[in-house]
Amino acid sequence: MSSALSGTIDTRDGVEQLDQWVTESHGITRVDRGDEVRYHVIDRRGLSMRRYLVPDPLSEAIADGSFRVEETVVRDGATLTTLVATDLDPAPWGEDSTDAADPDSATLVVDDTGVIREASIAHPAEEGAVSYAVVEVGLEEPAEPAWTDDVPEIAFASVEIDVDVVAENRAVAVENVGDDSVPAGSTVTVTDDAVDYQWSLDSPLPSGDVRYLSVRDGEPVSSDEQPSEDATEFESPISVSVVSPGGVSFANASMAWSSDSDAAEDGGASGNTAAGSGSDD
Repeated sequence: MSSALSGTIDTRDGVEQLDQWVTESHGITRVDRGDEVRYHVIDRRGLSMRRYLVPDPLSEAIADGSFRVEETVVRDGATLTTLVATDLDPAPWGEDSTDAADPDSATLVVDDTGVIREASIAHPAEEGAVSYAVVEVGLEEPAEPAWTDDVPEIAFASVEIDVDVVAENRAVAVENVGDDSVPAGSTVTVTDDAVDYQWSLDSPLPSGDVRYLSVRDGEPVSSDEQPSEDATEFESPISVSVVSPGGVSFANASMAWSSDSDAAEDGGASGNTAAGSGSDD
C-alpha cells in the first residue's frame, strides 16, 4: 500500500509546499521553501500506515469535536452533507503539549453511506498557520510522484546524527551513530541567539566519528578534538541542523540547558535521523 500527500504551510517567511510519498518501506518528505528544497526519508517498515494517511490534529479533531450540519447537496448522484465543528479539542497534540492551541476550524463532507469525502482543519502556529485537508478518496493505488526522481541517493543511506553541547558549552559535538558516512560538503548550522553559524564538512564523517564545532573570534572552527578555553561559549537555547549536498536533512534538533549547568540537555527536538535507520519521531 502507498499513499501520497500534498499541502501548503503559511509562515511569516512565505508559503512552503509540503509533499510526502509513503510506501511499505519508506516515508519520503519534500519541503519546497521557494529558495531551497529539503528532503527527509525514514525507514517505516513495521510502522502503521495510518499516521501517514491523516495528520494527528485532523484525526483527533474529527474524533473529539462536535459538528453541526451546514448544508446538504447532491453532487454526481451522491448526497453530500457538510458538517462544521462547533466544539473542538483544545489540545490536538495532547493535553500535556506546551504547543497546544485551539484549532480555528474543522469541516467534514460526508456522503450518504457515511464515508468522509473531504476533511479539513485550520490550526494556528507560532510562526503562521498550518492547514490540513483530505481532498480525494479512492481505492486505487496512487502513482509515484515525479518529484521522487530528484531525491538524492544519500537520503536512503543509514545515516543517524547525535548532537550534544560539550566543553562547558563551548562546542557542539556532531557524532555519526549510523552505519554510513555523512558525505563531505554537508553543512552544519547552529543558531544561537538569532545568529547563524555554519560549518561545511571538508571530508566525510564516518560511522562512530565525532566532529567538534566551535566559534573563535566570531569565526566557525571545526576540529576532531574539543576546543580550548578561547572558544566562545554558546548561550542556551540553540538549534542544530545537518544538511547534505542536495538538500537531505540528517538532523534538526533544539537544545537547552540551565545557566548553572556544565552540560547541555537535549531539548527533545527530533531530526537526528536519516533514511535507512532513522526513527520516526
